[in-house]
Amino acid sequence: MFRRLAQAAIVLAALALLAFTWHCDEAWFDKHVFLPQQFFIPASRGIIFWSRTMAAASASILLLLVPFLPRGASARRLLVAVLLTLPAAEVLLRWRMGRLIRPDLLTAMDALTASHPRYGITLAASIDRVQPLSGRPIRFRTDGEGRRISDAAVDPALPSLVFTGESTVTGFGLQWEESFPALLGARLHLQVINLASPAYRADQSWLRLKDALPRLEHPVAVIGVFMPGLVGRSFAGQRHPRARPSPSGGVEIVPPEPPTL
Repeated sequence: MFRRLAQAAIVLAALALLAFTWHCDEAWFDKHVFLPQQFFIPASRGIIFWSRTMAAASASILLLLVPFLPRGASARRLLVAVLLTLPAAEVLLRWRMGRLIRPDLLTAMDALTASHPRYGITLAASIDRVQPLSGRPIRFRTDGEGRRISDAAVDPALPSLVFTGESTVTGFGLQWEESFPALLGARLHLQVINLASPAYRADQSWLRLKDALPRLEHPVAVIGVFMPGLVGRSFAGQRHPRARPSPSGGVEIVPPEPPTL
């Protein structure tokens, strides 16, 4: 009985892999893999071919093994071995994901950010620091409110482009004059007010913008960048407090969630 159940489970697993091979074509990968994770992970179109090839090969091997499943004590040992592969695979994946994160990014985050009681982890205030990043020294200057600035201080009376978002908008890894807020401000001859900070979530960007706009006399436009991967970041447990509209019409801060495995 146990052997037949195991055989049925293997056949179902093989059929699932074959269904994946058949259904998960380039359009499926675009929708479910490349689009949600674009910008955050490097991706190659070769992933599609090799994923489908490995799924088909694994299904074939499983189907070939069905008649040769052992019986009795040998079957139980095989079951234990299969179950032990699950925690082993989890450890391997966690180790591999940790290696995908560049050490210089973590060092820069620790050096350039600080905990803010309202916004969570954000660019530290009043810093002027040269930080090695992306293989070269990058200068970061912030004002007293933790906004990345050029050599000139922010004047709330000037017509301004207001930028909000995360590291892309901050220009993480770029000199100030290379970042797209600085380039756009120079082209339009407008002051740039950059409220972005590395690793910001959507609610942090919204809260920062909500606090800043009333203090600006001439905001010309608010500019941000949306990437699908930010949706996952915004709903995942983070060190940041969450901001959300309160029933009274204001804003309430939700304490950060404890880290989970």
